[in-house]
Amino acid sequence: MVNSLKMNKSKENFTTIMSSLQQQHDSDIQFAKDASILLKSEVNPYNNSLLVKLLVDVMASWFGAEDSKDRINHFMYGMDFGRYKEKEVVSINDLWDSLVKNSQNE
Repeated sequence: MVNSLKMNKSKENFTTIMSSLQQQHDSDIQFAKDASILLKSEVNPYNNSLLVKLLVDVMASWFGAEDSKDRINHFMYGMDFGRYKEKEVVSINDLWDSLVKNSQNE
């Protein structure tokens, strides 16, 4: 059964999208590692950047703040979806809360 996802602003939708992006990112990285071992040659992860960019643009539009897109991208790539080891671990819920707070201060 396919879940239907309405693209309106809600913490539930944001969390679902971010979790799905994280799962896809992790899956792509693992596939590239496994394929590299099998083929004995470096294999790059699948490039789904157009789809990711679209989803990030939609989510950023929910907050209106100029830096929302940068903050989401930093969470995804700069902080490895909040799993960055050098700093405090940040959850998707923490990101949502900070984006809401930031958009209210604009």
